[in-house]
Amino acid sequence: MIKNVKSIVISFILALFTLPVTVIAEETFQTEVQSRLDSLTEDTSYLKIDSQIIYSSPIITKLYQSNGYQLIWNNKLIPVLRKEILKLQDDGLNPDDYWLPSIDILLNKQQQGLLDISSSVDLDLLLSENFFRAYYNLLIGKVDPEALDKNFNFSQPFDRKDIRPKLIALLEDGKVEEILKQARPTHKRYDSLKNVLARYREYQNTGSWVTIQSGKTLRLGDKNTRISQVRAQLITTNDYIGTTENPELFDV
Repeated sequence: MIKNVKSIVISFILALFTLPVTVIAEETFQTEVQSRLDSLTEDTSYLKIDSQIIYSSPIITKLYQSNGYQLIWNNKLIPVLRKEILKLQDDGLNPDDYWLPSIDILLNKQQQGLLDISSSVDLDLLLSENFFRAYYNLLIGKVDPEALDKNFNFSQPFDRKDIRPKLIALLEDGKVEEILKQARPTHKRYDSLKNVLARYREYQNTGSWVTIQSGKTLRLGDKNTRISQVRAQLITTNDYIGTTENPELFDV
């Protein structure tokens, strides 16, 4: 009987020491996140983590407010987001633009139990920025189309205020893959462009992509070794079928 009482007392004491540590850690994380977001003003409207600017600060603020300033990215969601970021190369985007090296360093420290509260907040905010940046780039793109073509007259309606609640709700439900899938264009031409990009990358990876030397502008009737390089390139991509007695002659 006495042994049972001692066991109960010891268990109770251990619980007293264990429970507050978890609660304090959660409260400290929440306090750190809230402190950073509350520091934003009209003059400093974006957070910075080292040299990286968190351009999605306004919607990120709404996200953490909605979630009680708690951790957003858990061990289940992080691998999903990382996989989706790597898949962006199929859409013509560069995964290197999404700070994966910096994130991976923090993730390795997290796995080793070496992350302090400040670094944990850094990691969570970087992941949130990554998610919203990927969503925006898929939905709107990265380049101003009018800067490439002044006659561009196709617009994509996008209202940040209308879309914030929906995005936040879906993210809180852990539907990362579904959200980014919805952001991708559904036009057949987009799928065609992705297929062509995949094919061209295959040419590059297999070494069949022909390098064309730089030089002056070539015109019909010119004769130059670069003409044969252009022919070889077009044959590789199935854009030219034909034979000629003089492959270095610009004759078509």
